[in-house]
Amino acid sequence: MIIKNMGIYRLLEDFNFRTPISGGILGKGSLLHISQVDKIGRKVIGPELKDWTGWDLPVEEVIR
Repeated sequence: MIIKNMGIYRLLEDFNFRTPISGGILGKGSLLHISQVDKIGRKVIGPELKDWTGWDLPVEEVIR
């Protein structure tokens, strides 16, 4: 799913991420709090991601 709006999303599968100094895995079912969307660069960022990541992620939007 391409994330075009800020909000809360749930991962549908495990997601590996890397930053310039670290990396990690977010497990299936983890919540991502997307705080910024760069529509020109097609990237998103949130506290769980630690760095800008491409906006096409295996997620579903959590509706509250």
